[in-house]
Amino acid sequence: MYLPALSRNVAFCAATLLLCSPLEASLWNTDELPVVLTPARLKQNRSEVPASVSVIDRDMIVASGLKDIPELFRLIPGTSVGARDGWNYVVSYHGTNYRDSRRMQVLIDGRSVYQAGLGTVDWNDIPITIQDIERIEVVRGPSSAGYGANAFL
Repeated sequence: MYLPALSRNVAFCAATLLLCSPLEASLWNTDELPVVLTPARLKQNRSEVPASVSVIDRDMIVASGLKDIPELFRLIPGTSVGARDGWNYVVSYHGTNYRDSRRMQVLIDGRSVYQAGLGTVDWNDIPITIQDIERIEVVRGPSSAGYGANAFL
């Protein structure tokens, strides 16, 4: 008599677990996670990237109301944006290279806009406007193996 009651309880628990499995799986649906281009130049879900990546998407750009591309980097935690010589911007991470961004690689559609002769990025010479930007991805940490010698920050 004790065994059938135990069997019913086990069967009830098993049925409950089976009914809850689809609900639990739908709670962890990762299809809507943003996909980023990782330091290894692979498209991965942001939660699976082995680096610190911040993303500014088109909605954030429009909502910010900013007019200059370097100003968008103020939305990235730890990034400093300042003026150099009153007409050009300096974007740095945690205040490093406050005068020149020598260790920051800036890519537009996979092509570098870093000017080696100047040792910096001339933000006024970037060939796009803020309305043309779909997304900005910022990868922190040393990425020189994948992106070149000046991709340190």
